[in-house]
Order: sequence, then structure tokens, then C-alpha cells
Amino acid sequence: MSKSTEKIYLSKLPHKINLRYSYYNRHFDQPFYVDKTLLIKKLYNDHNHKVIYAPPGFGKTLNMDMARRFFEIEVDKDGKPIELNVNEDKCCLKKVQTRSKNFKLFKGKKIFEDKQFVFNHFGKYPTIHVDFNELVGFNYEEILVQFRKILNETFKQHNYLENSSLWDDTEFNKDIFMKYTVEFASLSELDVKNGLSILAEFLHGYYGKAVYLFIDNLDAPVNSLVYQNTMMNEDVKKTIEFLQGAICQLLEGNKYVERSLSNSCQKFSRLILKDATNVAHYDFMNQQSIREFYGLEEAEVNYLLEKLKRLEDLIKIKENYKGYKTTSSDGRDIEIYHTLFIMNYLKFRRLNVYLPAGNLDKIKELICHAIVRPKIAQIMSEEFVRIKYNNCECLENSGIETLSNILCKGNVVECDDVDLFIQFVTQQGFFHAAEKDDLYLSLGICNRKVYSIIDEILGSIDSEIWDKRYDTLIDKESIENCFPKRTPRVESMIYLKILMNKSGGTSITYSFNNMESNTVSC
Repeated sequence: MSKSTEKIYLSKLPHKINLRYSYYNRHFDQPFYVDKTLLIKKLYNDHNHKVIYAPPGFGKTLNMDMARRFFEIEVDKDGKPIELNVNEDKCCLKKVQTRSKNFKLFKGKKIFEDKQFVFNHFGKYPTIHVDFNELVGFNYEEILVQFRKILNETFKQHNYLENSSLWDDTEFNKDIFMKYTVEFASLSELDVKNGLSILAEFLHGYYGKAVYLFIDNLDAPVNSLVYQNTMMNEDVKKTIEFLQGAICQLLEGNKYVERSLSNSCQKFSRLILKDATNVAHYDFMNQQSIREFYGLEEAEVNYLLEKLKRLEDLIKIKENYKGYKTTSSDGRDIEIYHTLFIMNYLKFRRLNVYLPAGNLDKIKELICHAIVRPKIAQIMSEEFVRIKYNNCECLENSGIETLSNILCKGNVVECDDVDLFIQFVTQQGFFHAAEKDDLYLSLGICNRKVYSIIDEILGSIDSEIWDKRYDTLIDKESIENCFPKRTPRVESMIYLKILMNKSGGTSITYSFNNMESNTVSC
């Protein structure tokens, strides 16, 4: 890979946020930047603890980092808070402007027009940022190993505490802090569970203020459990219970944590927060107060194209990406576009960069399954398909186990599993919800790239299997004899044959090559 190619490739990769690197800092002065800083007020004025749900690439991490940079107390190289001297008229004194990196980020932005809000909240909170993106493992012990590393990175963001005056107070033990920054590999299970709460207590002691907590990729450990084919159900249960305990003690009745913001693609992450009754759950598509701040509205895309003198590109964008259709707070019909898709197109002029999240190899097999395939094909034909919607308030470990079993462990797919699977891949960016009520989602295809991916998956069915006449295989045994390798597709044939036999042998027909399924329905 050449140096120039490598640079482009690396520029597209997601980055961890730490004190040396800021995701928002990379974007705020770019020509394709859209000012969404008023979201900061919405986040503060609504519930103290909230989770934002949006598909991958809709700006969740960017917005979280923006909020963190606004609220956090900046410190100098010695760990001393930078005195902002904020006043209601001028926002900041000239001397401070050169010392405060965060002031430079927000100067001239919409949020600074509200001088009273800036006076009250800019640079006023100790913050903790934790990213669960790497919280994955093949078993419970590996999850703990990864959590130890995450805690170490999170504590090291506050290394200035090591030589601070905090330890002059006998209430705080410096050895405990050093255990998380130096000896983290030996942390016990209880140490890991309590780690973030301990850091919040230390920061409260140092600043005299409660913490604003930011958790990115809250759903990453749940996704890891879904895609594991080696983790035993007991390990799944232990992992979920551990995460519930570690997170809920931070959010429920913790005097050291005043506010929190978490990001998630999958609503299945609500399972982790089951006992945190004070957390508000915001689906950006259904929450008008924040909808305009995630993704890009068509008017914003037009603004960027006009700014870059590339208005003619709007036709290409609309051809290749169907926006999420919804209504604005004033009742207008609007389309919301995938932020990452637009940014990459503006930057690299590439139309094929948007990919849904998830393990494509695992998903491919299930999309081809005879029980799932008809609904996928119906969505592909641009007929909106209604699926039963699990709002995830009631999702227990069994839901995670079901998804893992059908995705990774070769279990037979039941009709009741189909909607759960389609909802799962929808939240990973394969489809978009055109309409939603309390019980059902109406789904459509997202964009041409996703269409081509699924079309390729559906068109890749092994002709050696499907070219044989299905009606010549009388029963389960004849199918097994003909195809000794029990692939998911062979399982589909067996399942359909069982249904046909139960129905008397005449009412079920299925043409695999033409994707006709008029009588098999889930």
C-alpha cells in the first residue's frame, strides 16, 4: 500500500477519543462541517441520563465528542483547571482564548450565541469518557480482560490526578488509583465492576463537582454476544449480569455522577440498562427534539454542495442513497441522509463507501435461509414490509441467545425468529424504518449499496442445491441423503418439507430460483 493510499485509508477509520485526540476537533473546521452545536442545549435540558439510538454513521460519536468538549473542565499540563473567566457579555477574556482549545472549537458557533447558557455550563463539569467498542471476547473471562484495558485507558485520561493534592485528604487512597493505571491486569472482578464508579468519586473529590459521564458504543458487548459461536449460555448470562451491575450503579442513585449520555446502534443494549429506571431512551427518528441533529437533512446536503460548488452532485447522491423519510418538528416531510456516506462522498467523490455494520458472513447465511428470504426479497422489490417490533424493554437473555443460535450455531430458524433477526440487521443499517407504531415496523431498503450487497447475497445461492427439483425430494431423509452437508440452505429445505407434509403435501410450493413463496409465510 502506497503512503498516499495508506493515508486515505487511515483517514476513514474510526478513532478512539482520548485527551490527545478529539473526533470533533477533526471536523469542526472542515468545509463539509454542519453546525449542530445547539444539540448541546437539548442534551442538557432534557433528562439527566439518556441513551441515543441511531444506525451506524449518523454522527453519534461526533455529537458525543462535541458535547464532551463543551462541558469538560480543561486542565493545563500540570492538571490545574484552566480558569475561563467566562462572563455573560464577552464569553471569554482574550488571554483565556489562547489557552483554551475548547474555546477555539466553539467560538463563532451557534451555541455561543446563547451567552447565558455558555456562562452557566461551558467548561464547568469533570467528565469521564469510556468507549465499549473493544469490549468483546470469546468467553466471560476475556470480557473481563478487555474491561480491564478499557478502565486503564479511561483512568489514564486523568493521569494528572497522580501528583495532585487529592491524596492529601485521607478519604482518598492513591494506591487504588495506581492499581487502575499501572497494575490494571491484576484487577479483581469486583475491582473491574466498581472501576468507573471509583473514578467518578475521585473526580468529584478533586473538582468538588459531580461528573458528566459519556459512554460510546454501549451496544458493542451485546453485539459481541450475538456473534459469538463459542460462548456458552452461562457465560452470556454472567456477562450481561456483570454489565448491568457495573453500569446501573453509575446511573442509578450515584451522587458522583450528575449526568450521562450513551450512544447505541442496537436497542438490544437496553438489556444492560434494565435496572436503571432513571434513563431516558431516545430513538433519533422518533424523538423530534433531537432528530435534526443526527444525520444530515436534505437542506443541509444542499447547503454543503452549494458551498463546495457541486450542486449537480445531488442527483447522484439521491440515486445512490435513499434518505430516511420522516417529518420535521414543524410538520414538513423530510429526508435524513447518512452522515458518513455524505462526508465520504464530499471528501473522496466515492458513492460506494457506505456499508452496514455487523458480521456480513454470518448475516449472509441467514438472509439466504428459506424462512427469511421471502421477506428480504419483498423489501428488495421496494414493497414496504411490516415486521413485529420488539421495543427491547422486555428482551431478556433468551433474545440474545436466539440471535446467537441462529446466526452462529446453526440452529433451525423458526418463524418467530424472523422478525427479531430483521429488526437486528435493520438497526445495523441494512434497512430503514419508514413507519413505526407500538407493535410494527414498516421497512424499506436504505440505498443502492445495501441493495447491491443483498442482491449479491440472494444471487449467490449454490446452484448445485437449488437446481435440483425440490418436489422430487420426498422427505427429510431423502434431502439428507442427497445433501449430507447440513448447511443452512439444506436446513431450509428440510423445514419446508416438514411444513408441506404437515399441510397434507399439496399446499406449499417454493421456487428457489425465482424466489416465489406465496404460501410459506411467517
